[in-house]
Amino acid sequence: MSAMSDVPTRILVVDDNRVDATMVRYALKELKDWPVELQFVEDGEQALHFLEKKHGYREAGTPDLVILDLNLPKRDGLEVLRAMRDHPVLTAVKVIVLSSSPVDVIEQRVRNADIEASCCFTKPMGLDEVLELGEKIRQCYASS
Repeated sequence: MSAMSDVPTRILVVDDNRVDATMVRYALKELKDWPVELQFVEDGEQALHFLEKKHGYREAGTPDLVILDLNLPKRDGLEVLRAMRDHPVLTAVKVIVLSSSPVDVIEQRVRNADIEASCCFTKPMGLDEVLELGEKIRQCYASS
């Protein structure tokens, strides 16, 4: 796939597990032809502050894509997703839900909450799956 743009895609990764956040960073950085600018927060409350430009995030830009874990401290991922979908600007931001559960379970949780995510993926278990994750994220982001 050719480069999507010379302008980096702004991605916010919301995950309280540093190993999982590092895995996402690695998966995306391996896609040499997709420039990305990554930001990380560790809980749902920080995610909402970042997205709403509150507290220490007043200068934060609006991300083009959010990669969101569902099981987060302070506020869970479904709360963050609902707040985004209810927000006049953030509703257009693509959101990939990335969780340890099987994809069908993730999708069911999102459906049961009556909100929409752009894509849902299970966190990878091995290096091959990590590399595949980067491509899945790019494909989800590129789809309309």
